[in-house]
Parts: sequence; structure tokens; C-alpha cells
Amino acid sequence: MPDARWLRVQSLFSAAIECEASERDALLARECSDDADLGREVKSLLAAHESSGLMDQLASEISAPSLWRARVDEMDWHGRSVAQYFVIEPLAAGAMGLVYRARDERLGRQVALKFLPSHLSTQPQAKQRFLLEARAAAALDHPNICTIHEIGTTADGQLFISMPLYEGETLQARLERGQLSLREALEITLQVATGIAKAHEHSVVHRDVKPSNVMLLPDGTVKVLDFGVARVADVLLTSPGSAIVGTVAYMSPEQGRGETTDARTDVWSLGVVLYEMLAGERPFRGDNAHALLASVMTTQPAPLAQRRADLPIEIDHILAKALAKETRHRYASMAAFAACAIGSSAVPSKQNNSLASLSRRW
Repeated sequence: MPDARWLRVQSLFSAAIECEASERDALLARECSDDADLGREVKSLLAAHESSGLMDQLASEISAPSLWRARVDEMDWHGRSVAQYFVIEPLAAGAMGLVYRARDERLGRQVALKFLPSHLSTQPQAKQRFLLEARAAAALDHPNICTIHEIGTTADGQLFISMPLYEGETLQARLERGQLSLREALEITLQVATGIAKAHEHSVVHRDVKPSNVMLLPDGTVKVLDFGVARVADVLLTSPGSAIVGTVAYMSPEQGRGETTDARTDVWSLGVVLYEMLAGERPFRGDNAHALLASVMTTQPAPLAQRRADLPIEIDHILAKALAKETRHRYASMAAFAACAIGSSAVPSKQNNSLASLSRRW
């Protein structure tokens, strides 16, 4: 367990980056009035965060085992009842939520409950972002998108989302066992593309497509998870010029610059995921966030054809277009990207039918 002071620093840092910049000084003055050193530590973290502009740094801190455990202990929902749900155990933590396994006592099924972190529960902007995540996902009725059962509030005002508890594994867990065959990778790519394309039809850009947000079900269905950093219609969950949202390794160049994003941002991220599925490693690498972002902005991935003799040369051409640094050179839609990717290799007829339907809509 990390020491109490470090937990306080992390909690205050997380709260500060969720505030508008103009409100941070007042927050720090209020919370650090009796501890000037605490204020200096948090300001130092904020300065480092602002210099890199990467929300991913916070996410990586929260995902660290010790801090993740501390966040679980801080909320301590284990063994408690929330509405009709009995909370069983913690499952995962992230920058904008903590997820528990729970049992729906009314319907007799297990679910996943995602809670807004308690130290952000008094932040209006964080609550709005949490609600937008739920509403964005709930509006997307599609077999490749995670279902939202309901949005609820605990007795003390804590927001939560109830979602299905899917059996299976994330694509991230699958990749830890090695690269995928071309057929496997393309089938996953197509299902993710069809789900994300549905979101795009509703003016929702996911902005955080990555292996840990892709769930592989035992029956072969692929589910896209977590619209927590999505852009809903013209409402940005973070205002222009504020902290950049996303995960650096899968972040498009325009996203890394904090610019407006559209469907082509998700095309880029899915291109990175496809490359990783086939190569067994990411196309862009760096020893730290700065180096990784620089690689995203300036370097070209190593050709896959040089690594795997079983891959058609067309795959490199397709990935080059999906990962074009300038959006005008990238595929304009998920349908266009998927059509080219699937066209590079034979896939089951069911998948081709899905692609044909998707292409007609675009």
C-alpha cells in the first residue's frame, strides 16, 4: 500500500487536471492551505503533465498496481449493495472510473458497475464526462458495441454505469500470447470497424481505440468498450487547448497535437491495433511518453512484409494509408478502411456480407 501522503498527492493531482485551468489555483489554495509542500508537489506534477500534454500519464499512474489497489480501498464498495446490485469484487481501474463485478439481485445476473472516482465526485466537469460516456454508448445499439443497462446514483450521490459482464478476454490479453493470424486479425478488425462506424453515424468519435478496449467473446463476437473519451456531436468532453485525451501509443498525430478529431482519428487507432495484431508489437515505440509521441508524429512503421512471409504485400499499403500522418491522406471512413483490409485476404462469407452492408451505408 502506498503511503498516505502519496495517495493525497495523486488524488489532488487527478482532481486538478479535471478542473478548468482558471480554477486550479483556487483548488490548490483551498486543499493545500495547511501544507505548502503538498501544493508544490502537485504543481510540479501539473507542470510535467502540461509540458507533455498527455492524459495517458495519469492513466498509467492509476493503472499501477499499488495505486489501483489504493483506489479500490478508497471507494470500498466490496460487499455493499448499490440500488439492486450487490458488489462482489473490483475488476479494473482507469482515469475516469473504477469497475466492479456485481450481481443484479432483481434480474439474477452478474454485471459490471463502473463508478466515478470518489475524489472527482464533486467535480461537475468530471460528472458531465462520465454521463456523456454512458449516454454515448447507450445510444449505440449495435452487436459490436458494449451495451449499457442503466445509469444510476448511489445514496450518497455517486454516479455509476451498469454494463454486461462479458465472458472472454480483451484483445490486450490475447496479444500477450503472441501475434494473430491474418484471418483472425482481419475478422477482429472488421467487427471493431463496424461497431465504430455505427458510432460515427451518430457523430460519436471513440478516440481511444486500443486492445484493452476490445473484448473477444467465446462465440467470436467482438465488443468495443469504453466511450469515456468520445466526442459526442459537437460537444467536446475536454475543451480545445486543455489536456489531451487518449492513449499515446494509439493516438493519432492530430489527437497528440490537441486538434479537433473526426472519424479518421479512429481509423488511425484501428490501424495501429491491426499492425500490433499482425506484428506482435506496436508500430510506434519510445522509452517515455515524449519519445513515443515523437515517433507517432515523425516515424514510419517497419514494413510487416519484412517480418512475416505469410502476409500479402497489400497489407503494408493498407496500413500506410490508415497510418498516414495527414488526415487528408488517410481513409475517410471505417468502411473504406475495412473494405481494403478485408479485400487483401479471403474471409468468411458472413464477414463479407457485414462489410457489404457497412459499405452501402457509407
